Amino acid sequence: MSNEEFNPNSYDAILGGIKSELHSINESLTNLEDNQGQIHKRISDLDLKVTKNVTDVNNKVVALEYFKNYLMGAVAVFSSIASYFFVKFFGEK
Repeated sequence: MSNEEFNPNSYDAILGGIKSELHSINESLTNLEDNQGQIHKRISDLDLKVTKNVTDVNNKVVALEYFKNYLMGAVAVFSSIASYFFVKFFGEK
């Protein structure tokens, strides 16, 4: 078969072109599905990390609030004891 005998508009040529395009599209879709699975896995991993970090930060904030309250209580007790002794020993006589 010479070049002059090849008809690019023939039924076989058109079907061959369609088949190769469909094969290319199928490979692209397969790659997209693989990428989508990897993206969903990364998103779920990040969600777990963010949830863990938020929980850690919340626990630290609660601990700092408790420490602040205990410290304010200790200062109030020390202040009242100091004012008692100050009034007792240096107060008006």
